[in-house]
Amino acid sequence: MIHEQPTSPMGVLPQNTPTVKQVREHCRMSYSDVARAAGVRPCVVYWMEQGIATYPLDAISILTVFSYKAGQEYTLSNVRGIRLKGVYS
Repeated sequence: MIHEQPTSPMGVLPQNTPTVKQVREHCRMSYSDVARAAGVRPCVVYWMEQGIATYPLDAISILTVFSYKAGQEYTLSNVRGIRLKGVYS
């Protein structure tokens, strides 16, 4: 039996947009560093990086941490590979 998870389709972004992993590495933060700052569990950061659907508020919290650390804005529209739970197009 195959279980399906409702996720948003991955949009097409230009190739030069960074992935979640690239942003995290650019910020020089571990999963636990990001999780602690964003108020989520470390596995949520890992799931988001792997393209597994996460809750929108968790994703936004993580991107806010990256934005603050890097000094530039990271959003759902300028980072590749983010899937959100419960978002339908």
